[in-house]
Amino acid sequence: MSHDSDDFFGAQPGGLTSSVMNLTRFLSGDTRLFVPRYQRPYSWTEEHVGKLIQDFMRAWKRGGALYFIGEIVLVRYGPDEWHIADGQQRLTTLTMFLAYLRDRLSEHKDRFQRMIAVREGRPRVRLRPADEAFFHFHVQTPDRFAGLAELDETATDSQGCMSVAAEVISNALVDLTREELVDLARFACGKVLFNVTRAEDPSIAALVFGTLNNRGQEISKADLMKSALLDRARMSEEEKDRAALQWEDMEDRLGRAAFGQLLEITPTIFQGNHELLAPGDLGAFTQSLEERDAVELFLTDWLSRHGQALIDILGESVKGPHAYEINRRIRCLKMLIEQTWLPMAVSFMANHGHEHDKARAFFRGVDLIAFATMFTAVRVDQREKRWKDAITADGDAKALFDDKTGVFSLTPGERQRLGERIGAPFKGERAREAEKRKLILMRINACLPGGETFARGADLTVEHILPVKGGPEWDELYTPEERAVYAHLVGNWTLISHAQNQRCGNRGFAFKRRIYFEEGSPVYAVTRMIERVQDWPRREIDRRTGDVQAVLFRDWGLIPLSR
Repeated sequence: MSHDSDDFFGAQPGGLTSSVMNLTRFLSGDTRLFVPRYQRPYSWTEEHVGKLIQDFMRAWKRGGALYFIGEIVLVRYGPDEWHIADGQQRLTTLTMFLAYLRDRLSEHKDRFQRMIAVREGRPRVRLRPADEAFFHFHVQTPDRFAGLAELDETATDSQGCMSVAAEVISNALVDLTREELVDLARFACGKVLFNVTRAEDPSIAALVFGTLNNRGQEISKADLMKSALLDRARMSEEEKDRAALQWEDMEDRLGRAAFGQLLEITPTIFQGNHELLAPGDLGAFTQSLEERDAVELFLTDWLSRHGQALIDILGESVKGPHAYEINRRIRCLKMLIEQTWLPMAVSFMANHGHEHDKARAFFRGVDLIAFATMFTAVRVDQREKRWKDAITADGDAKALFDDKTGVFSLTPGERQRLGERIGAPFKGERAREAEKRKLILMRINACLPGGETFARGADLTVEHILPVKGGPEWDELYTPEERAVYAHLVGNWTLISHAQNQRCGNRGFAFKRRIYFEEGSPVYAVTRMIERVQDWPRREIDRRTGDVQAVLFRDWGLIPLSR
């Protein structure tokens, strides 16, 4: 029989291959990967890095068969040399993860280094020229990774992001024993998978990349989960149809992204005698619900109640006699980079949102612990324990709010550290520190009379009234040693627009004050604190720092520290 269809339709197009690889296979042999000049620099935030590391750590802890990390698109550059068209942020972060493993697991150093560098120490992943030498020195050279996390200043924002990423990775893994770290390394290198697409020509890669990012909407975890749960539900066909409509209605109301977020936080909320595995493990998820006879409960009750709670939280639309205060605190919490408080808040609102006084106390407590952690007064592991305990408490007032033992009470040491941290200098020029300064002022502004509560991406900038580097008028008032302290106190900062900030420069206080309060410019509550101030000596910065501390303590229901 003649097969002439290839002649009619054309042969399979060449120049494009695709295969699924684990991390070890992908980073093996003599293959070298280059970040082309047209690519943006490394820009992953603390949030991005933390999510990646925590995601595959969770997959490892639950014994997952694999963790799929997405698509990598490469374009031929030379023999065994490829440009990274898509995936450089993930590959850069994973290289830093491997560098941590290499430097801590000295007995396996060569294994990890072979993934980081090819023969003769040449880097396997080569970044853009501005960051190439920095990355090679701190990451791709053995025994230097720990110093990356400790850098106070870097030459570029992308290098600052790398320093923050190194700190996130180190903090996430530091408490693992060597045996646990080896086991995690085996999982990460053997079961973390990519779909690697290689194109011989840039035009083909551009077509693939555009299609992956812009065309169509793939079947989501939500679609797969709905089908699996409805198949296993002990319900009549009519009941299944109603449950499917209820599911689709909630997905429409939340939107596809937020509905996916609801399913992702489900394991943290939906607890019982067994630890529920993540929705991404479809078989384990449905099996866990079946074992607990909870499939029908999930479809007909749990999903709608918790979906409505998430709608109210994301929309800052909680109702009741304390609605303004609760929604203000939710808006403040949404400023934070880490949204680990969300599962606990959804759980509480789904079950106890109608208890208005309790809801008011709950969100005040969440606000306190979340920001006390940002101020490093509460340790991250203690914050995570509190969030889990809050879900377990299931609305019990004593367990949540007791002055000494409650989930939302500070220990004497934590309370002391919080006061001291607010009153101490905040130094550091890394991108994360600049963002933290802005968050601190936005949080202060939110609890002042008439103060706005801004969204995290608001177009604001932090103005150092006393400039960090001084100036002609300032050098007469402050010695360099005094400026090194007072310029970094929270009482020396205010919020203004970027345009105002550029005009202020390092001019004197009288000039700056005219710009702060000029007609037609926004004046925020945190700036109105200095409306009647005519000069800016040390005692004024000390006074305002104390005022800020007192305002925050009152808003969190703490007795202000004596001054």
